[in-house]
Amino acid sequence: MDKSMLDMVWVLISAALVFLMQAGFMCLESGLTRAKNSINVAMKNLADLNISIFLFWACGFALMFGESASGWIGLTNWFQPITPEEGWFTAFFLFQAMFCATAATIVSGAVAERMRFTSYILVTVLISSLTYPIFGHWAWNGAHAASATGWLGNLVHHGRNNSLNNPELSRKSDTEFWGKNPVSTNREKLTPCSTRVRRFCRIDRGS
Repeated sequence: MDKSMLDMVWVLISAALVFLMQAGFMCLESGLTRAKNSINVAMKNLADLNISIFLFWACGFALMFGESASGWIGLTNWFQPITPEEGWFTAFFLFQAMFCATAATIVSGAVAERMRFTSYILVTVLISSLTYPIFGHWAWNGAHAASATGWLGNLVHHGRNNSLNNPELSRKSDTEFWGKNPVSTNREKLTPCSTRVRRFCRIDRGS
């Protein structure tokens, strides 16, 4: 088995694991709702799986991974044919479609017993055909070709390059910024202890 085949097998295994999240959401939400609504919640999960995969094939994949228009939206690959000859593309599409379906089904738990079935289907159509693919284009367009072409992906890519080329930024590469507060990845410095529990925490004063 060559490397390309190993890559496809790994991507397909990952797609299967993501698909199991769909079954997990269905079981969780059906079990946490009242008995009279459990079938309705289960049907929402099954329906959004089929609808989201179809819409992702029809237009979502094109918006997300099509040729980028200034890093904002994809313009090609509408109704992309899936053939056995294109094994890598099929595996990649299936992996991405599973994530699209999972993103759509998360909403079903938030609106369980609070939204009619038809209204939920409309929300699923919106998320699968527009919301998820467009944001995915910003961040992950070009992932199948190992290149970042979305504006958000380019922003991260250029930031990494600047960090590598600038010694000052490279020395600060162990700091991650969450919001406006820098959070150091150094375990000795990362000690957010309150005064009540400070005596139980070992603080290295010399660091």
